[in-house]
Amino acid sequence: MTIDQSVETGRNDGSSERASGGTGGDYALAGPAQRILRSWWLPLAVALAAAVLLSRFDGAIDQFKWSAWMRGDVRRELEALQQFGQGTFSVLIGLVILLLDPAKRRWLLAWALTAAILGPIVTGLKMILGRARPRLTEPYDPLLFLGPFGRYPWTNRQGSIEMLGPMEFWKRGVSDLWSMPSSHTAFAVLAAYILAHAYPRIRWVMWPLAAVVGLCRLVFDAHYLTDVIVGACVALAVCRLVVPRVIAHPLTNPQSTA
Repeated sequence: MTIDQSVETGRNDGSSERASGGTGGDYALAGPAQRILRSWWLPLAVALAAAVLLSRFDGAIDQFKWSAWMRGDVRRELEALQQFGQGTFSVLIGLVILLLDPAKRRWLLAWALTAAILGPIVTGLKMILGRARPRLTEPYDPLLFLGPFGRYPWTNRQGSIEMLGPMEFWKRGVSDLWSMPSSHTAFAVLAAYILAHAYPRIRWVMWPLAAVVGLCRLVFDAHYLTDVIVGACVALAVCRLVVPRVIAHPLTNPQSTA
């Protein structure tokens, strides 16, 4: 029995996932076109294409100060929503699932393991690419990629200038050189992927919510558009590689060996 088949058939936890669409619809392979669309490498190809072809337009897009009109509760609500998929959000959602629907705990394990893999990948890419955030390079220079050993003049709290490199993770301010990919977007996609497959009926809420996170990163001048696209694509690739294997593994799904 393949991984895809085991995820499709290995359900005896009292849920109605299969009747409502389930995860089998995502993992089951129904021809070459579907295999390509659901492959792990396709999101990486999209990320690479976006980085190469769209980066030159990032500056023009970012010049629209979308956050200028946001005040009061609207701004605060969006600032809260952009934390979807981050630590506190994820822990709270996990606790709710564990307490109310313990049969889905294998999805929590998949979430945790995927996050443990995704985090170093995203951080490593940030350090290797060394792209300065939009707020650091006004007027915008979207093609400023320092690489792992480049240096950038950064103003510290004392008002003096020091040269900062993206590999110097122990220094204050280094995150300003970690624009690509967007880690907020990456972990929002991970959260949406897990919750949309564990509870298919809410997938129409989860994916738009992940998109809102990416939009917020643009609105609040934390990232360029391609940073958001690359973050989402890298997360989707890692999810497609890791989650089906965790869900189908005999330790989390004993019926996969039946």
